[in-house]
Amino acid sequence: MTSSTERRTDTDKPRGEQASLAAGRAAGYCWTRNPHGPGRCTWPPHSSGSHKDVYAHTEWR
Repeated sequence: MTSSTERRTDTDKPRGEQASLAAGRAAGYCWTRNPHGPGRCTWPPHSSGSHKDVYAHTEWR
């Protein structure tokens, strides 16, 4: 018998991405994904300037 986590497919990725975005925003983060590497913006939503992930030590526009 397989568990539900073993049956995940690529169609689950968009739903997981939406859940991640919702959770990040609920936590008070901008949560925009870094297009050049790891990390998500951990600044408040609608902040001016660059996006930054203080945990991954990355910055991007």
